[in-house]
Amino acid sequence: MLALATAILASLNLLSSATPLSTRVDKKCTIPSWTLQSIKTTYSDETYTPGNALLVITKSPTNETESLDCPLMFNSVCRLERTPADPNLQVYLQINMGSASITFNQTWACEAQAGETVGSRFVVGSGEFEVHCPDEVTETMTCTGPLGGTVVVNGAVTTVTPDGEIQEA
Repeated sequence: MLALATAILASLNLLSSATPLSTRVDKKCTIPSWTLQSIKTTYSDETYTPGNALLVITKSPTNETESLDCPLMFNSVCRLERTPADPNLQVYLQINMGSASITFNQTWACEAQAGETVGSRFVVGSGEFEVHCPDEVTETMTCTGPLGGTVVVNGAVTTVTPDGEIQEA
């Protein structure tokens, strides 16, 4: 019985001193996240002039901050297929008066083993937040946010298999 207890303790000690897989992956490839610092939307008559959304985001792990200017289709949807600083980052914003949601989708290259690149990986994250809009709705009103400070959106890794299936990595 003493031998079994000693073996279990030795195994636990070995496990506690081992480097967790997530730590090993993080040292090579930190999964991106994004912080929405501010948003300002300006609405319009939407017939002749589209509304506009101005977003300020900070990307991690690089801590690069970028201002994004995006037309609002139908005064409610902003879609950027790439940002000026990152051709691999897509941003989707949907706003409806006092609430909004944002989704980030980034192509992600990460070394799996020394010299081996994992193909077709994406990091996707989305978040919801509140914005402040005037009490009186007008065609030229401006909404700002996010209320309560910044919004952090953590990414989750997905992989596209050779047959086109999307899987969580």
